[in-house]
Amino acid sequence: MSTTPWEQLLADAGRREPRRPFDVGAGLRRLAHDDGRAPAAARAFTGPNARRRLAAWAQCVVNHPGAAAHVERLTALLGRSDEKEGVTEFDGWTGGVDIDGVQAFACTLYLAHHPESARFWWRFAAGAGHNGAAYCLYLDHLSLGEEREARFWKKQVTATLVRSSPSHTDPDPEEIVDALDT
Repeated sequence: MSTTPWEQLLADAGRREPRRPFDVGAGLRRLAHDDGRAPAAARAFTGPNARRRLAAWAQCVVNHPGAAAHVERLTALLGRSDEKEGVTEFDGWTGGVDIDGVQAFACTLYLAHHPESARFWWRFAAGAGHNGAAYCLYLDHLSLGEEREARFWKKQVTATLVRSSPSHTDPDPEEIVDALDT
Protein backbone atom coordinates (compact mmCIF):
# COMPACT_ATOMS: atom_id res chain seq x y z
CA MET A 1 0.00 0.00 0.00
CA SER A 2 1.41 3.30 -1.04
CA THR A 3 0.80 6.62 0.61
CA THR A 4 -0.63 9.59 -1.19
CA PRO A 5 1.44 12.73 -1.59
CA TRP A 6 -0.78 14.45 1.00
CA GLU A 7 -0.24 11.71 3.53
CA GLN A 8 3.50 11.87 2.97
CA LEU A 9 3.48 15.68 3.36
CA LEU A 10 1.56 15.42 6.64
CA ALA A 11 3.88 12.69 7.91
CA ASP A 12 6.93 14.85 7.13
CA ALA A 13 5.41 17.88 8.87
CA GLY A 14 6.16 16.36 12.28
CA ARG A 15 9.90 16.14 11.63
CA ARG A 16 12.10 19.07 12.51
CA GLU A 17 15.61 20.05 11.78
CA PRO A 18 17.72 20.26 14.95
CA ARG A 19 18.08 23.76 16.39
CA ARG A 20 21.40 25.49 16.08
CA PRO A 21 22.62 28.12 18.56
CA PHE A 22 21.84 31.61 17.36
CA ASP A 23 23.03 34.91 18.82
CA VAL A 24 19.98 37.16 18.41
CA GLY A 25 21.87 40.34 19.31
CA ALA A 26 24.58 39.69 16.72
CA GLY A 27 21.92 38.93 14.11
CA LEU A 28 20.11 42.20 14.80
CA ARG A 29 23.39 44.12 14.65
CA ARG A 30 24.19 42.51 11.26
CA LEU A 31 20.74 43.44 9.94
CA ALA A 32 21.10 47.03 11.17
CA HIS A 33 24.55 47.26 9.63
CA ASP A 34 23.37 45.78 6.30
CA ASP A 35 20.54 48.30 6.24
CA GLY A 36 22.99 51.14 6.83
CA ARG A 37 21.41 52.12 10.16
CA ALA A 38 24.38 51.22 12.35
CA PRO A 39 28.12 51.65 11.88
CA ALA A 40 30.28 48.56 11.85
CA ALA A 41 31.27 47.89 15.43
CA ALA A 42 34.69 46.74 16.43
CA ARG A 43 34.87 43.00 16.79
CA ALA A 44 33.95 42.31 20.39
CA PHE A 45 34.19 38.97 22.08
CA THR A 46 30.67 38.53 23.30
CA GLY A 47 28.63 35.40 23.72
CA PRO A 48 29.94 32.50 21.66
CA ASN A 49 33.09 34.37 20.58
CA ALA A 50 34.14 35.01 24.18
CA ARG A 51 33.37 31.41 25.12
CA ARG A 52 35.58 30.11 22.31
CA ARG A 53 38.34 32.55 23.23
CA LEU A 54 38.13 31.54 26.91
CA ALA A 55 38.24 27.83 26.04
CA ALA A 56 41.32 28.41 23.87
CA TRP A 57 43.00 30.48 26.60
CA ALA A 58 42.19 27.85 29.25
CA GLN A 59 43.55 25.11 26.97
CA CYS A 60 46.82 27.05 26.60
CA VAL A 61 47.12 27.43 30.38
CA VAL A 62 46.45 23.74 31.04
CA ASN A 63 48.86 22.61 28.29
CA HIS A 64 51.61 25.00 29.40
CA PRO A 65 54.80 23.19 30.45
CA GLY A 66 54.88 23.12 34.22
CA ALA A 67 51.12 23.52 34.72
CA ALA A 68 50.84 20.03 36.19
CA ALA A 69 53.64 20.77 38.66
CA HIS A 70 51.87 23.97 39.74
CA VAL A 71 48.61 22.10 40.32
CA GLU A 72 50.50 19.36 42.16
CA ARG A 73 51.98 21.95 44.56
CA LEU A 74 48.50 23.42 45.11
CA THR A 75 46.92 20.04 45.81
CA ALA A 76 49.79 19.14 48.15
CA LEU A 77 49.05 22.29 50.14
CA LEU A 78 45.31 21.63 50.23
CA GLY A 79 45.68 17.91 50.85
CA ARG A 80 48.08 17.94 53.81
CA SER A 81 46.62 16.18 56.81
CA ASP A 82 47.66 14.82 60.14
CA GLU A 83 47.59 11.06 59.69
CA LYS A 84 47.02 10.41 63.41
CA GLU A 85 43.88 12.47 63.87
CA GLY A 86 42.66 12.92 60.29
CA VAL A 87 42.63 16.70 60.81
CA THR A 88 43.71 18.95 57.99
CA GLU A 89 46.76 21.07 58.80
CA PHE A 90 45.68 23.85 56.46
CA ASP A 91 46.56 27.10 58.22
CA GLY A 92 45.16 29.73 55.86
CA TRP A 93 45.79 31.20 52.44
CA THR A 94 48.67 33.42 53.42
CA GLY A 95 51.70 31.28 52.81
CA GLY A 96 52.89 28.92 50.17
CA VAL A 97 49.97 29.12 47.76
CA ASP A 98 51.03 28.55 44.16
CA ILE A 99 48.87 31.13 42.35
CA ASP A 100 49.87 29.71 38.97
CA GLY A 101 48.55 26.38 40.24
CA VAL A 102 45.28 28.06 41.20
CA GLN A 103 45.00 29.47 37.67
CA ALA A 104 45.78 26.11 36.05
CA PHE A 105 43.28 24.36 38.35
CA ALA A 106 40.58 26.92 37.49
CA CYS A 107 41.18 26.46 33.76
CA THR A 108 40.99 22.68 34.19
CA LEU A 109 37.66 23.07 35.96
CA TYR A 110 36.38 25.29 33.15
CA LEU A 111 37.41 22.79 30.50
CA ALA A 112 35.73 20.03 32.54
CA HIS A 113 32.45 21.99 32.31
CA HIS A 114 32.45 23.35 35.87
CA PRO A 115 32.37 27.11 35.16
CA GLU A 116 31.04 28.14 38.58
CA SER A 117 33.90 26.40 40.35
CA ALA A 118 36.39 27.80 37.86
CA ARG A 119 35.02 31.29 38.50
CA PHE A 120 35.70 30.91 42.24
CA TRP A 121 39.34 29.94 41.69
CA TRP A 122 39.85 32.61 39.01
CA ARG A 123 38.62 35.22 41.48
CA PHE A 124 41.02 33.87 44.06
CA ALA A 125 43.97 34.04 41.64
CA ALA A 126 42.94 37.43 40.25
CA GLY A 127 42.69 38.78 43.80
CA ALA A 128 46.30 37.69 44.27
CA GLY A 129 47.28 39.70 41.18
CA HIS A 130 47.29 37.01 38.48
CA ASN A 131 46.60 38.76 35.15
CA GLY A 132 45.67 35.54 33.35
CA ALA A 133 42.92 34.84 35.88
CA ALA A 134 41.57 38.38 35.56
CA TYR A 135 41.57 37.99 31.76
CA CYS A 136 39.67 34.68 32.11
CA LEU A 137 37.07 36.43 34.27
CA TYR A 138 36.83 39.22 31.67
CA LEU A 139 36.10 36.68 28.92
CA ASP A 140 33.78 34.66 31.17
CA HIS A 141 31.63 37.68 32.01
CA LEU A 142 31.58 38.75 28.34
CA SER A 143 30.37 35.28 27.39
CA LEU A 144 27.54 35.62 29.91
CA GLY A 145 26.60 39.07 28.59
CA GLU A 146 27.66 40.74 31.84
CA GLU A 147 29.38 43.76 30.35
CA ARG A 148 29.72 45.73 33.58
CA GLU A 149 31.56 42.90 35.31
CA ALA A 150 33.65 42.30 32.18
CA ARG A 151 34.74 45.96 32.19
CA PHE A 152 35.73 45.61 35.85
CA TRP A 153 38.00 42.64 35.14
CA LYS A 154 39.45 44.31 32.04
CA LYS A 155 40.37 47.28 34.26
CA GLN A 156 41.97 44.88 36.73
CA VAL A 157 44.16 43.45 33.97
CA THR A 158 45.25 46.87 32.76
CA ALA A 159 45.80 48.18 36.31
CA THR A 160 48.07 45.24 37.12
CA LEU A 161 49.98 45.75 33.87
CA VAL A 162 50.50 49.45 34.75
CA ARG A 163 51.77 48.56 38.25
CA SER A 164 54.14 45.92 36.91
CA SER A 165 55.47 48.09 34.07
CA PRO A 166 59.10 49.04 34.79
CA SER A 167 59.14 52.04 32.47
CA HIS A 168 56.86 54.42 30.66
CA THR A 169 58.07 53.17 27.27
CA ASP A 170 56.00 49.98 27.50
CA PRO A 171 52.86 49.75 25.37
CA ASP A 172 49.57 51.00 26.74
CA PRO A 173 47.96 48.22 28.85
CA GLU A 174 44.61 48.88 27.17
CA GLU A 175 46.28 48.14 23.82
CA ILE A 176 47.64 44.86 25.20
CA VAL A 177 44.18 43.67 26.28
CA ASP A 178 42.72 44.82 22.95
CA ALA A 179 45.46 42.88 21.14
CA LEU A 180 44.51 39.75 23.09
CA ASP A 181 40.94 40.21 21.87
CA THR A 182 41.94 40.18 18.20
